[in-house]
Amino acid sequence: MATRETVGERGIQGLRFAALVRVSTERQSTQGESLRTQRAQIQGSVKRLGGTVVEWYGGQEHATPGHEKKEVNRLLADAEKEPRHWDAVIVSDADRWSRDNGSSQNGLDLFKEIGIRFFTGPKEWDLFKPADKMFVSLSALLGEYHAAEQKRRSIENRIERAKRGRPVAGKLPYGRTFDKVTEKWGIDKEKQRLIQSAAERYLAGESVPDLAEEYGVNASTLHKNLTQRCGDTWIQQFHSEDLNIHDVVPTTVPRLLPK
Repeated sequence: MATRETVGERGIQGLRFAALVRVSTERQSTQGESLRTQRAQIQGSVKRLGGTVVEWYGGQEHATPGHEKKEVNRLLADAEKEPRHWDAVIVSDADRWSRDNGSSQNGLDLFKEIGIRFFTGPKEWDLFKPADKMFVSLSALLGEYHAAEQKRRSIENRIERAKRGRPVAGKLPYGRTFDKVTEKWGIDKEKQRLIQSAAERYLAGESVPDLAEEYGVNASTLHKNLTQRCGDTWIQQFHSEDLNIHDVVPTTVPRLLPK
């Protein structure tokens, strides 16, 4: 009866690799060096192994469980296609594989079932060996924890900054400015003049759609600005279902219209 070859017996030369690179925030994707660094590391490892990267996956994704990870899903879907275009998956480090323990386990079980080999850098992990599979799984579990903890700290820090009167939840309220150096709120005079003119004409009987068309703005946005965003309080909201964080912070801002 034929026996399963070990990792060492199968050899590496000539392997076709699917490479996964991933970062956790849009800022990293657009401004950081993380993706480029990972690509360079993977290319160096594959060259040392004598293989070829035939498909790249990844890019900016959320780091926490519960968010779509389209590129990982695409990789797993491609792994099941026949004929298969690659023989192994490679990431630069174990925590780049997945920060969602459930997704990690499902992916590793699939690779084990269909014979896909798994590498972190030049190191291959034999998914049939409990110790190897445990290491990769623990890396995903720890990554999941660190991502969730980082998210919690980030939200709590933003809430504290909001309580100090800083804008940290989305766009600034209409017609206001904020100086990050002096931490002072101000008013965009041009926008204030527009909203004052619109308010006066609306109270005189003109319709919001007609005013919006004339001013070149969206009618529903103009209505919301007139009815909800001209006072001295801006509500900053913070919600995270997975962390059970739900907080609302009223922030004092300059008025655009008299009370």
